[in-house]
Amino acid sequence: MKAAVLALVVLAPVSAAAATAEDAYALYARGDYAEAIHAGETSNAAAGLATLEVYRTEGLFERAASLESFWEDAVHSLRGAPNVIDLRNIGIVGAIELEPRPGAPGARGFETFLKCFEAGVLVRSTADTIALSPPLIVERDQISHMFEVVGNVLRNVA
Repeated sequence: MKAAVLALVVLAPVSAAAATAEDAYALYARGDYAEAIHAGETSNAAAGLATLEVYRTEGLFERAASLESFWEDAVHSLRGAPNVIDLRNIGIVGAIELEPRPGAPGARGFETFLKCFEAGVLVRSTADTIALSPPLIVERDQISHMFEVVGNVLRNVA
């Protein structure tokens, strides 16, 4: 009986790839990734621990939690903006779902991404959904600016 467990393959600096045990063993058998997997384990662990220490000492998770309601209000302030069909948020992550252009799915989302970028605000577009996830060090005035720019862009993207 084959193991139904997932094997976790650690890559440098602090990332991972998941595979079935069978696939992970096949990679090992061919020699793929074997050196990278074992070459940096201690440095990966040190980097991960150092990152967690910064999160703890800077209170970044607590800081993000303290911004949740402000962020939620900012996301939902876009309700009623042109072509917005749904707004979602959790923590300080938000999504703006846009009505696709007939015959051109993803075009409105990409244009929104470009115009936000040109205005100095980096968002992500996945088809016609705009994703917003600021760094944990974001300030309230930066959140306000971000949503002011996004709102202006939404009003100008047909």
